[in-house]
Amino acid sequence: MLPLDRLPFEASVRVTALGQGVSARGVKTQTAVAIRSEFKDSEGIQPTITYVLPSLNAGKMLFDGREVDGRSLVTRIAGHTPSMRTFGPNEAGAFTITQDVLRQAAESLTGQSHKDLLLAPATIFKTAPEVVTRLRTLHRSAGDILKHYSSQELNGLKLPALAVLRDQLFAMLIDGVTGHLSKPDHRARQLQTRSMARIERYLDDHRESVIDLQELCLGTGLPLRTVETIIRSRTGMPALVYLRRRRLAFVRHMLLHPDEGTTVTSVAIHFGFWHLSRFSRYYQEVYDELPSQTLARVLARSVSRASRY
Repeated sequence: MLPLDRLPFEASVRVTALGQGVSARGVKTQTAVAIRSEFKDSEGIQPTITYVLPSLNAGKMLFDGREVDGRSLVTRIAGHTPSMRTFGPNEAGAFTITQDVLRQAAESLTGQSHKDLLLAPATIFKTAPEVVTRLRTLHRSAGDILKHYSSQELNGLKLPALAVLRDQLFAMLIDGVTGHLSKPDHRARQLQTRSMARIERYLDDHRESVIDLQELCLGTGLPLRTVETIIRSRTGMPALVYLRRRRLAFVRHMLLHPDEGTTVTSVAIHFGFWHLSRFSRYYQEVYDELPSQTLARVLARSVSRASRY
């Protein structure tokens, strides 16, 4: 990284390991700089693909001599070192994913590897603006995790919240890059009732686990596009929102039937909600009360019944 105005400069680099060959990276600069960057996995062994969000703060930069902005999505593979230039304060982000992990996710979600599209080595994607916006939100969420857990803790913990974040990342990337190729699955539409019952049954049978979209597609034998179409048609919600709603329902069931020592925090984390204030907001939007109010009401009834005896 070199300053372009020959003055002292500040820059910060952040790496969040999300597990299973996925990491989120970010660099924030205060002045115009030139950057050369090599994207590798943590050991530098596995082939990777990096999806770069060139400007998280809506500024502009040059990427290999081409102007890109906050609406762009750029890819690089290990060994292809990009040249970047900022024009002032800028924050760039990236997700680096082991190629085998991304290919497996694509096969789980769509039934195809989409290798040529997803692993394109040097491409500036023109995907839907909402895809890039969502990826930027996920990148911020990945950074927020470091406010609650150290890098050492993330390397040693299997947090349900990381699985949820990875699932959202894969679904958004794969659908955003390959979705325009998909054709309507007419057979799936004809079988929507049975397929939706299969989805709900699978989630009910695995209610103690945080089920992500990959697991749901594999467990039901349905590709991502079919799952998304069925859930949207039957519930009016995107698949990821529906899965979150189901996890909220499991949370509420545990709060309404607490064991000794049950707390809102423990139940939320168990079902993949690590951002507690956001979790409380989701819960209140659905059930018109805070999770703490649900638990307090149930515990108060228990005490009242015990005092009568």
